[in-house]
Amino acid sequence: MAHGSSNPTTDLKKIKGTDVDVNTGNASSGTQRVVLATNQSTVPVSLASSPLPTGAATEATLASRLSESDFDTKVGSLTEAAPASDTASSGLNGRLQRIAQRLTSLIALIPTALGQGTMATSFKVVLPSDQSAIPASQSGTWNVTNISGTVSLPTGAATSANQSSELTLIGAVNETAPGTDTASSGLNGRLQRIAQRLTSLIALFPAALGQSTMANSFRVVVASDQSAIPVTVAAAATSIAKAEDAVHGAGDTGAFVLGRRIDTAAASSGASGDYEALNMSAEGAVWSALTPTTTSGCTVFRSLDLDETEEEVKATGGNVYGYFIYNNSASTMYLKFYNATAASVTVGTTTPVMTFPIPAGSAANVGFPYPVSFSTAITVAVVTGVADSSTGAPAANDCIVNIFYK
Repeated sequence: MAHGSSNPTTDLKKIKGTDVDVNTGNASSGTQRVVLATNQSTVPVSLASSPLPTGAATEATLASRLSESDFDTKVGSLTEAAPASDTASSGLNGRLQRIAQRLTSLIALIPTALGQGTMATSFKVVLPSDQSAIPASQSGTWNVTNISGTVSLPTGAATSANQSSELTLIGAVNETAPGTDTASSGLNGRLQRIAQRLTSLIALFPAALGQSTMANSFRVVVASDQSAIPVTVAAAATSIAKAEDAVHGAGDTGAFVLGRRIDTAAASSGASGDYEALNMSAEGAVWSALTPTTTSGCTVFRSLDLDETEEEVKATGGNVYGYFIYNNSASTMYLKFYNATAASVTVGTTTPVMTFPIPAGSAANVGFPYPVSFSTAITVAVVTGVADSSTGAPAANDCIVNIFYK
Protein backbone atom coordinates (compact mmCIF):
# COMPACT_ATOMS: atom_id res chain seq x y z
CA MET A 1 0.00 0.00 0.00
CA ALA A 2 1.42 3.46 -0.89
CA HIS A 3 1.28 6.20 1.74
CA GLY A 4 0.91 9.91 1.30
CA SER A 5 -1.19 9.62 -1.77
CA SER A 6 -4.75 10.75 -2.13
CA ASN A 7 -5.62 7.37 -3.71
CA PRO A 8 -4.00 4.71 -1.66
CA THR A 9 -3.75 1.22 -3.29
CA THR A 10 -3.08 -2.22 -1.95
CA ASP A 11 -1.45 -5.12 -3.77
CA LEU A 12 -3.75 -8.13 -3.22
CA LYS A 13 -1.73 -10.60 -5.21
CA LYS A 14 -0.57 -12.06 -1.95
CA ILE A 15 -2.76 -12.66 1.07
CA LYS A 16 -1.06 -13.99 4.16
CA GLY A 17 1.89 -14.86 2.00
CA THR A 18 -0.11 -16.92 -0.53
CA ASP A 19 -0.25 -16.07 -4.19
CA VAL A 20 -3.82 -15.49 -5.43
CA ASP A 21 -4.93 -16.22 -9.02
CA VAL A 22 -6.86 -13.30 -10.42
CA ASN A 23 -7.37 -14.44 -13.97
CA THR A 24 -10.02 -16.77 -15.30
CA GLY A 25 -9.25 -20.45 -15.71
CA ASN A 26 -9.29 -23.70 -13.83
CA ALA A 27 -9.31 -23.84 -10.08
CA SER A 28 -5.97 -24.49 -8.46
CA SER A 29 -4.36 -24.52 -5.07
CA GLY A 30 -4.01 -20.78 -5.46
CA THR A 31 -7.70 -20.18 -5.86
CA GLN A 32 -9.16 -18.20 -2.99
CA ARG A 33 -12.15 -19.84 -1.33
CA VAL A 34 -15.28 -17.73 -0.75
CA VAL A 35 -18.79 -18.23 0.66
CA LEU A 36 -21.87 -16.61 -0.80
CA ALA A 37 -23.75 -14.13 1.30
CA THR A 38 -27.08 -15.16 2.73
CA ASN A 39 -28.78 -12.43 0.73
CA GLN A 40 -26.89 -13.16 -2.48
CA SER A 41 -29.03 -12.54 -5.57
CA THR A 42 -29.40 -15.22 -8.28
CA VAL A 43 -26.12 -16.26 -9.82
CA PRO A 44 -26.48 -17.30 -13.48
CA VAL A 45 -24.98 -20.72 -14.18
CA SER A 46 -24.24 -22.04 -17.65
CA LEU A 47 -23.88 -25.77 -18.35
CA ALA A 48 -23.44 -26.89 -21.92
CA SER A 49 -22.97 -30.52 -20.96
CA SER A 50 -22.49 -32.58 -17.86
CA PRO A 51 -21.06 -36.08 -17.62
CA LEU A 52 -23.48 -38.71 -16.21
CA PRO A 53 -22.37 -41.27 -13.65
CA THR A 54 -20.93 -44.46 -15.02
CA GLY A 55 -23.74 -46.83 -16.14
CA ALA A 56 -26.50 -44.19 -16.10
CA ALA A 57 -29.33 -44.76 -18.63
CA THR A 58 -29.26 -42.52 -21.70
CA GLU A 59 -31.67 -41.88 -24.54
CA ALA A 60 -29.56 -44.09 -26.73
CA THR A 61 -29.62 -47.05 -24.34
CA LEU A 62 -33.32 -46.63 -23.54
CA ALA A 63 -34.14 -46.72 -27.25
CA SER A 64 -32.89 -50.30 -27.35
CA ARG A 65 -35.25 -51.21 -24.53
CA LEU A 66 -38.64 -49.78 -25.51
CA SER A 67 -39.30 -47.03 -28.01
CA GLU A 68 -42.22 -44.68 -27.61
CA SER A 69 -44.04 -46.12 -30.62
CA ASP A 70 -43.39 -49.68 -29.46
CA PHE A 71 -44.71 -48.79 -26.02
CA ASP A 72 -47.87 -47.23 -27.55
CA THR A 73 -48.45 -50.34 -29.68
CA LYS A 74 -48.16 -52.74 -26.77
CA VAL A 75 -50.22 -50.65 -24.37
CA GLY A 76 -52.82 -49.85 -27.04
CA SER A 77 -54.55 -46.60 -27.89
CA LEU A 78 -57.56 -45.23 -26.00
CA THR A 79 -59.84 -46.26 -28.88
CA GLU A 80 -58.32 -49.69 -29.50
CA ALA A 81 -60.97 -52.34 -30.25
CA ALA A 82 -61.10 -55.58 -28.26
CA PRO A 83 -59.71 -58.68 -30.05
CA ALA A 84 -62.33 -60.96 -31.60
CA SER A 85 -61.11 -63.98 -29.61
CA ASP A 86 -59.21 -64.65 -26.39
CA THR A 87 -55.97 -65.43 -28.27
CA ALA A 88 -56.07 -62.86 -31.10
CA SER A 89 -53.27 -60.24 -31.21
CA SER A 90 -53.99 -57.09 -29.19
CA GLY A 91 -52.51 -54.35 -27.07
CA LEU A 92 -53.12 -54.29 -23.33
CA ASN A 93 -56.03 -51.86 -23.70
CA GLY A 94 -57.80 -54.16 -26.17
CA ARG A 95 -56.94 -57.23 -24.07
CA LEU A 96 -58.52 -55.65 -21.00
CA GLN A 97 -61.57 -54.77 -23.11
CA ARG A 98 -61.87 -58.47 -24.06
CA ILE A 99 -61.69 -59.50 -20.40
CA ALA A 100 -64.34 -56.90 -19.52
CA GLN A 101 -66.57 -58.25 -22.31
CA ARG A 102 -66.21 -61.82 -21.08
CA LEU A 103 -67.00 -60.70 -17.52
CA THR A 104 -70.10 -58.91 -18.84
CA SER A 105 -71.15 -62.12 -20.65
CA LEU A 106 -70.60 -64.09 -17.44
CA ILE A 107 -72.62 -61.61 -15.35
CA ALA A 108 -75.50 -61.88 -17.84
CA LEU A 109 -75.71 -65.63 -17.11
CA ILE A 110 -76.05 -65.09 -13.35
CA PRO A 111 -79.36 -64.09 -11.67
CA THR A 112 -79.46 -60.40 -10.78
CA ALA A 113 -80.17 -61.08 -7.10
CA LEU A 114 -79.95 -63.82 -4.48
CA GLY A 115 -83.04 -65.59 -3.12
CA GLN A 116 -86.08 -67.13 -4.78
CA GLY A 117 -87.20 -65.72 -8.12
CA THR A 118 -89.26 -66.68 -11.15
CA MET A 119 -88.27 -69.56 -13.45
CA ALA A 120 -87.24 -67.16 -16.21
CA THR A 121 -84.73 -65.37 -13.92
CA SER A 122 -83.24 -68.43 -12.21
CA PHE A 123 -80.47 -70.93 -12.93
CA LYS A 124 -81.59 -74.00 -14.85
CA VAL A 125 -80.52 -77.08 -12.93
CA VAL A 126 -80.96 -80.84 -13.11
CA LEU A 127 -80.96 -83.15 -10.11
CA PRO A 128 -78.17 -85.77 -9.96
CA SER A 129 -78.97 -89.34 -10.98
CA ASP A 130 -78.53 -90.54 -7.37
CA GLN A 131 -80.52 -87.74 -5.72
CA SER A 132 -81.92 -88.80 -2.34
CA ALA A 133 -85.49 -88.09 -1.39
CA ILE A 134 -86.42 -84.44 -1.20
CA PRO A 135 -87.15 -82.37 1.67
CA ALA A 136 -50.37 -41.04 -18.14
CA SER A 137 -47.35 -40.90 -20.49
CA GLN A 138 -44.19 -38.74 -21.29
CA SER A 139 -43.09 -38.03 -24.87
CA GLY A 140 -40.12 -36.27 -26.47
CA THR A 141 -36.62 -35.67 -25.08
CA TRP A 142 -35.92 -34.50 -21.53
CA ASN A 143 -33.20 -31.75 -21.63
CA VAL A 144 -31.26 -31.14 -18.43
CA THR A 145 -29.42 -27.74 -18.45
CA ASN A 146 -27.89 -25.16 -16.12
CA ILE A 147 -26.47 -27.75 -13.72
CA SER A 148 -22.87 -27.38 -12.61
CA GLY A 149 -20.74 -30.25 -11.45
CA THR A 150 -21.44 -33.94 -11.16
CA VAL A 151 -24.98 -35.10 -10.29
CA SER A 152 -25.13 -38.30 -8.22
CA LEU A 153 -28.10 -40.67 -8.54
CA PRO A 154 -29.96 -41.75 -5.38
CA THR A 155 -29.07 -45.13 -3.91
CA GLY A 156 -30.85 -47.91 -5.82
CA ALA A 157 -31.72 -45.74 -8.85
CA ALA A 158 -32.23 -47.68 -12.07
CA THR A 159 -29.32 -47.74 -14.48
CA SER A 160 -28.95 -49.12 -17.95
CA ALA A 161 -27.28 -52.19 -16.47
CA ASN A 162 -29.99 -53.21 -14.03
CA GLN A 163 -33.16 -52.24 -15.92
CA SER A 164 -35.34 -55.26 -16.79
CA SER A 165 -36.53 -55.68 -20.33
CA GLU A 166 -39.93 -53.99 -20.69
CA LEU A 167 -40.60 -55.98 -23.85
CA THR A 168 -40.25 -59.26 -21.97
CA LEU A 169 -42.40 -58.16 -19.04
CA ILE A 170 -45.28 -56.75 -21.13
CA GLY A 171 -45.14 -59.29 -23.92
CA ALA A 172 -45.67 -58.86 -27.65
CA VAL A 173 -49.16 -58.21 -29.08
CA ASN A 174 -49.13 -61.73 -30.59
CA GLU A 175 -47.68 -63.42 -27.52
CA THR A 176 -49.07 -66.94 -26.93
CA ALA A 177 -50.84 -67.66 -23.66
CA PRO A 178 -48.88 -69.90 -21.23
CA GLY A 179 -49.88 -73.56 -21.16
CA THR A 180 -50.72 -73.49 -17.43
CA ASP A 181 -51.77 -70.90 -14.87
CA THR A 182 -48.28 -70.84 -13.32
CA ALA A 183 -46.06 -71.10 -16.43
CA SER A 184 -43.73 -68.17 -17.24
CA SER A 185 -45.33 -65.51 -19.43
CA GLY A 186 -45.41 -61.80 -20.25
CA LEU A 187 -48.37 -59.68 -19.11
CA ASN A 188 -50.11 -59.97 -22.49
CA GLY A 189 -49.84 -63.77 -22.48
CA ARG A 190 -50.98 -63.87 -18.85
CA LEU A 191 -54.11 -61.87 -19.71
CA GLN A 192 -54.73 -64.26 -22.61
CA ARG A 193 -54.63 -67.14 -20.14
CA ILE A 194 -57.16 -65.35 -17.89
CA ALA A 195 -59.46 -64.73 -20.88
CA GLN A 196 -59.19 -68.43 -21.85
CA ARG A 197 -60.10 -69.57 -18.34
CA LEU A 198 -63.08 -67.16 -18.30
CA THR A 199 -64.21 -68.62 -21.63
CA SER A 200 -63.95 -72.13 -20.17
CA LEU A 201 -65.94 -70.99 -17.12
CA ILE A 202 -68.65 -69.44 -19.31
CA ALA A 203 -68.92 -72.73 -21.23
CA LEU A 204 -69.90 -74.46 -17.95
CA PHE A 205 -72.87 -72.10 -17.46
CA PRO A 206 -76.25 -72.62 -19.18
CA ALA A 207 -76.49 -70.56 -22.37
CA ALA A 208 -79.46 -68.62 -20.97
CA LEU A 209 -81.51 -68.21 -17.80
CA GLY A 210 -84.89 -69.92 -17.38
CA GLN A 211 -86.13 -73.52 -17.61
CA SER A 212 -84.43 -75.87 -20.07
CA THR A 213 -83.66 -79.56 -20.67
CA MET A 214 -81.72 -81.67 -18.16
CA ALA A 215 -78.68 -81.85 -20.45
CA ASN A 216 -78.48 -78.02 -20.51
CA SER A 217 -78.96 -77.37 -16.79
CA PHE A 218 -76.79 -77.26 -13.66
CA ARG A 219 -76.58 -80.44 -11.59
CA VAL A 220 -77.44 -79.70 -7.94
CA VAL A 221 -78.22 -81.59 -4.75
CA VAL A 222 -81.00 -80.48 -2.43
CA ALA A 223 -79.89 -79.43 1.05
CA SER A 224 -80.40 -81.99 3.85
CA ASP A 225 -82.64 -79.48 5.69
CA GLN A 226 -84.53 -78.32 2.59
CA SER A 227 -88.08 -77.26 3.37
CA ALA A 228 -90.97 -78.74 1.38
CA ILE A 229 -90.88 -77.88 -2.33
CA PRO A 230 -94.32 -77.41 -3.94
CA VAL A 231 -94.72 -79.51 -7.09
CA THR A 232 -97.36 -78.92 -9.73
CA VAL A 233 -98.08 -81.63 -12.29
CA ALA A 234 -99.62 -80.29 -15.48
CA ALA A 235 -102.51 -82.25 -16.96
CA ALA A 236 -101.64 -83.83 -20.30
CA ALA A 237 -102.02 -87.06 -22.25
CA THR A 238 -98.44 -88.02 -21.34
CA SER A 239 -98.73 -86.87 -17.70
CA ILE A 240 -100.01 -88.80 -14.69
CA ALA A 241 -102.38 -85.87 -14.06
CA LYS A 242 -105.60 -85.63 -16.06
CA ALA A 243 -108.03 -82.72 -16.26
CA GLU A 244 -111.64 -83.20 -15.19
CA ASP A 245 -113.83 -84.34 -18.09
CA ALA A 246 -110.79 -84.77 -20.35
CA VAL A 247 -111.48 -87.13 -23.25
CA HIS A 248 -109.65 -90.47 -23.16
CA GLY A 249 -107.17 -91.12 -25.93
CA ALA A 250 -105.35 -94.25 -27.02
CA GLY A 251 -101.88 -94.41 -25.48
CA ASP A 252 -102.63 -91.98 -22.62
CA THR A 253 -100.32 -92.46 -19.64
CA GLY A 254 -101.16 -92.32 -15.95
CA ALA A 255 -100.38 -93.69 -12.50
CA PHE A 256 -101.13 -97.41 -12.14
CA VAL A 257 -103.31 -98.00 -9.06
CA LEU A 258 -102.60 -101.27 -7.27
CA GLY A 259 -105.19 -103.24 -5.32
CA ARG A 260 -104.58 -105.90 -2.65
CA ARG A 261 -106.25 -109.29 -3.01
CA ILE A 262 -107.89 -110.39 0.21
CA ASP A 263 -110.39 -113.27 0.02
CA THR A 264 -112.22 -112.20 3.17
CA ALA A 265 -113.05 -108.52 3.57
CA ALA A 266 -110.93 -106.96 6.33
CA ALA A 267 -109.24 -103.67 7.10
CA SER A 268 -105.56 -103.33 6.17
CA SER A 269 -104.82 -100.15 8.18
CA GLY A 270 -104.24 -99.69 11.88
CA ALA A 271 -106.91 -97.23 12.95
CA SER A 272 -109.65 -94.89 11.77
CA GLY A 273 -108.17 -92.05 9.72
CA ASP A 274 -105.27 -94.14 8.36
CA TYR A 275 -104.67 -94.63 4.64
CA GLU A 276 -106.25 -97.87 3.45
CA ALA A 277 -105.32 -100.22 0.60
CA LEU A 278 -107.77 -100.92 -2.21
CA ASN A 279 -108.97 -104.44 -1.29
CA MET A 280 -110.01 -106.89 -3.99
CA SER A 281 -111.94 -110.17 -3.74
CA ALA A 282 -110.71 -113.50 -5.12
CA GLU A 283 -112.78 -112.75 -8.26
CA GLY A 284 -111.01 -109.39 -8.76
CA ALA A 285 -113.94 -107.26 -7.60
CA VAL A 286 -113.50 -104.37 -5.22
CA TRP A 287 -114.78 -105.07 -1.72
CA SER A 288 -117.43 -102.50 -0.84
CA ALA A 289 -120.43 -102.12 1.41
CA LEU A 290 -123.51 -99.94 1.20
CA THR A 291 -123.56 -97.43 4.00
CA PRO A 292 -126.56 -95.35 5.04
CA THR A 293 -126.11 -91.62 4.63
CA THR A 294 -128.11 -88.52 5.32
CA THR A 295 -127.54 -87.19 1.80
CA SER A 296 -127.77 -88.51 -1.74
CA GLY A 297 -130.60 -90.96 -0.92
CA CYS A 298 -133.45 -91.93 -3.25
CA THR A 299 -136.41 -89.69 -4.11
CA VAL A 300 -139.92 -91.08 -3.41
CA PHE A 301 -142.85 -90.97 -5.85
CA ARG A 302 -146.18 -91.55 -4.00
CA SER A 303 -149.70 -92.03 -5.40
CA LEU A 304 -152.79 -93.09 -3.41
CA ASP A 305 -154.85 -93.70 -6.56
CA LEU A 306 -152.70 -94.89 -9.44
CA ASP A 307 -154.89 -96.03 -12.38
CA GLU A 308 -154.97 -96.36 -16.18
CA THR A 309 -154.06 -92.67 -16.55
CA GLU A 310 -150.26 -92.42 -16.86
CA GLU A 311 -148.40 -90.55 -14.13
CA GLU A 312 -144.86 -89.13 -14.48
CA VAL A 313 -142.39 -90.24 -11.79
CA LYS A 314 -139.45 -88.30 -13.35
CA ALA A 315 -139.53 -86.10 -16.45
CA THR A 316 -135.92 -86.90 -17.39
CA GLY A 317 -133.71 -89.98 -17.41
CA GLY A 318 -133.13 -91.72 -14.07
CA ASN A 319 -132.86 -94.96 -12.12
CA VAL A 320 -135.51 -96.97 -10.25
CA TYR A 321 -134.18 -98.55 -7.05
CA GLY A 322 -137.37 -100.23 -5.78
CA TYR A 323 -141.05 -99.88 -4.99
CA PHE A 324 -143.80 -100.74 -2.42
CA ILE A 325 -147.34 -101.34 -3.83
CA TYR A 326 -150.64 -102.40 -2.24
CA ASN A 327 -153.56 -103.84 -4.26
CA ASN A 328 -156.79 -103.06 -2.37
CA SER A 329 -159.07 -104.72 -4.94
CA ALA A 330 -160.43 -108.27 -5.24
CA SER A 331 -158.57 -108.98 -8.49
CA THR A 332 -154.98 -108.85 -9.76
CA MET A 333 -153.67 -105.47 -10.86
CA TYR A 334 -150.73 -104.85 -13.26
CA LEU A 335 -148.13 -102.08 -12.62
CA LYS A 336 -146.44 -100.91 -15.84
CA PHE A 337 -143.25 -98.77 -16.29
CA TYR A 338 -142.63 -96.68 -19.42
CA ASN A 339 -139.31 -95.13 -20.63
CA ALA A 340 -140.98 -91.93 -21.80
CA THR A 341 -142.54 -88.75 -20.49
CA ALA A 342 -146.22 -88.76 -19.51
CA ALA A 343 -147.04 -86.62 -22.53
CA SER A 344 -145.53 -89.28 -24.81
CA VAL A 345 -147.28 -92.27 -23.21
CA THR A 346 -150.66 -93.62 -24.30
CA VAL A 347 -151.73 -96.51 -22.08
CA GLY A 348 -152.82 -99.44 -24.23
CA THR A 349 -150.68 -98.22 -27.16
CA THR A 350 -147.19 -97.43 -25.81
CA THR A 351 -145.17 -100.55 -24.98
CA PRO A 352 -144.08 -100.66 -21.32
CA VAL A 353 -140.54 -101.49 -20.23
CA MET A 354 -141.61 -103.56 -17.19
CA THR A 355 -144.94 -105.15 -16.06
CA PHE A 356 -145.47 -106.35 -12.45
CA PRO A 357 -148.61 -108.30 -11.39
CA ILE A 358 -149.90 -107.37 -7.92
CA PRO A 359 -152.13 -110.08 -6.38
CA ALA A 360 -155.59 -109.13 -5.03
CA GLY A 361 -155.61 -107.82 -1.48
CA SER A 362 -151.82 -108.04 -1.30
CA ALA A 363 -148.74 -105.81 -1.02
CA ALA A 364 -145.60 -106.19 -3.16
CA ASN A 365 -142.21 -104.62 -2.52
CA VAL A 366 -138.93 -104.88 -4.42
CA GLY A 367 -135.48 -103.42 -3.80
CA PHE A 368 -133.30 -103.80 -6.89
CA PRO A 369 -129.68 -104.74 -6.04
CA TYR A 370 -128.74 -102.87 -9.20
CA PRO A 371 -130.92 -99.95 -10.22
CA VAL A 372 -133.02 -100.12 -13.40
CA SER A 373 -132.04 -97.30 -15.75
CA PHE A 374 -134.46 -95.20 -17.79
CA SER A 375 -132.74 -93.06 -20.44
CA THR A 376 -135.63 -90.70 -21.29
CA ALA A 377 -138.08 -90.45 -18.37
CA ILE A 378 -139.95 -92.60 -15.83
CA THR A 379 -143.76 -92.92 -16.21
CA VAL A 380 -146.13 -95.47 -14.56
CA ALA A 381 -149.76 -96.68 -14.81
CA VAL A 382 -151.92 -99.53 -13.33
CA VAL A 383 -154.47 -101.50 -15.37
CA THR A 384 -156.61 -104.60 -14.79
CA GLY A 385 -155.22 -106.58 -17.76
CA VAL A 386 -151.79 -108.04 -18.36
CA ALA A 387 -151.72 -107.27 -22.10
CA ASP A 388 -149.78 -104.21 -23.29
CA SER A 389 -152.98 -103.06 -24.97
CA SER A 390 -155.04 -103.26 -21.75
CA THR A 391 -156.70 -100.05 -20.60
CA GLY A 392 -158.83 -101.61 -17.80
CA ALA A 393 -159.47 -99.03 -15.12
CA PRO A 394 -159.13 -99.88 -11.41
CA ALA A 395 -161.62 -98.45 -8.93
CA ALA A 396 -160.72 -95.37 -6.91
CA ASN A 397 -157.95 -95.97 -4.39
CA ASP A 398 -157.58 -99.61 -5.42
CA CYS A 399 -153.80 -99.20 -6.00
CA ILE A 400 -151.44 -97.39 -3.61
CA VAL A 401 -147.90 -96.91 -5.02
CA ASN A 402 -144.51 -95.78 -3.56
CA ILE A 403 -141.60 -95.79 -6.05
CA PHE A 404 -137.94 -95.09 -5.06
CA TYR A 405 -135.91 -93.42 -7.81
CA LYS A 406 -133.03 -91.12 -8.52
